[in-house]
Amino acid sequence: MPLKIAVCIKQVPDPEYFDRIVMNPETGTIIRSGIPVVTNLPDRHALEEALRIKEQCGGSVTVLTMGPPQARKCLEEALATGADRGVLLCDPSFAGADTLATARVLAAGIQTLKGCDIVLCGNESADGATGQLPAQLAFFLGMPHVTYARNIKWMDERKIIVERDTETGYLKVDLRLPAVIAVLRKINDYRL
Repeated sequence: MPLKIAVCIKQVPDPEYFDRIVMNPETGTIIRSGIPVVTNLPDRHALEEALRIKEQCGGSVTVLTMGPPQARKCLEEALATGADRGVLLCDPSFAGADTLATARVLAAGIQTLKGCDIVLCGNESADGATGQLPAQLAFFLGMPHVTYARNIKWMDERKIIVERDTETGYLKVDLRLPAVIAVLRKINDYRL
């Protein structure tokens, strides 16, 4: 059965330039001007996992990002890698959004896809590193979720087993689709 796969990605300041980042003292937000941006590394691994699932099970991969017009660059990279469709959620009112607002916007974007079997994202972003967005996204979508995913094994069209890292090892979580899965970088080696 072909799957509808959504991947949430984020454009972040290039980690090579983190020493040049300064905060706006009035708003408490990062001043991003002059800092190159890249696709968040864990999100690249989420995209790679989506592409592998597509190759194994068939279906389509839609990549979504919320950000300014220049965030289109990370969508173009995802399309060049093999994603079928890219969606840029862009509005000046989104500027400075926290994880809850971001999750609400991404969930609304995903809901416009008219059904989705699996939503993948990186476990956390390089710029915020809170790890809150995947659970919030799952809440707004009304889907179960697993974070810290290091492996996904398909049992059948609607059931997967996710290995989830813990402090002392890992857990195997049985999961029925649709679901949100937040992946770790160790889940795969992403293609260029």
